[in-house]
Amino acid sequence: MKAIIKCFILTVVILSFSSCSDKSDNDPLVCNDPDTLLVLEDRAGTMKYLPCYDSWAVDVDDLDNDTCSIIGASKDISDEFKSDGMAVTISGCYYEFDLPLLLPDPAGWCDLYVIRNFSISEAE
Repeated sequence: MKAIIKCFILTVVILSFSSCSDKSDNDPLVCNDPDTLLVLEDRAGTMKYLPCYDSWAVDVDDLDNDTCSIIGASKDISDEFKSDGMAVTISGCYYEFDLPLLLPDPAGWCDLYVIRNFSISEAE
């Protein structure tokens, strides 16, 4: 009887830990916030450091626009993607850019956003 109880408890513990994981690649992207300006899914891009904001960003390859690019910045980008020029794939919710300016910004960014609720993977 004690062996059955121990097996039951062990099973419950294992199942509870297996359900406590980060967002899986199969989870759909949800951007329900009314402040969301843009939703991009599975878009190719390039990692870029923005020194004026001390932030990393993804410069999305926008095939529809030759003169401007869509840049999504975040302070929450994982260290594994902090490599200037790295090819990535991104899905995320894009919001009005609100990061504080730390240095004078000489660049003329076209479409600069803050990304939240996003996932990045290295391009294949």
